[in-house]
Amino acid sequence: MSDPAHPHDIPPVSDAKRRAVLDALASIDALLVRKRLSAEVAAGPRIAAISDFLEAQIERMQALQPQLPAGTGRGERLDEFFRSALA
Repeated sequence: MSDPAHPHDIPPVSDAKRRAVLDALASIDALLVRKRLSAEVAAGPRIAAISDFLEAQIERMQALQPQLPAGTGRGERLDEFFRSALA
């Protein structure tokens, strides 16, 4: 929990999470080196550190999706405006 005197403090990061991020960054750096040196972009084997990191981030972000109420208003006027802007 953050200190009320410092509401924008960043919460501590676990060693496992820090290690996962560092592994992913190292794998991304290695991948960029390989891609810069290759003449062709070819599919290669799955890079576990990158894939695992991305999957964890996608799951985390999906869990944080806000549940917004259905909109109320005059959708037909917005549709009209949108169509006129495209014309």
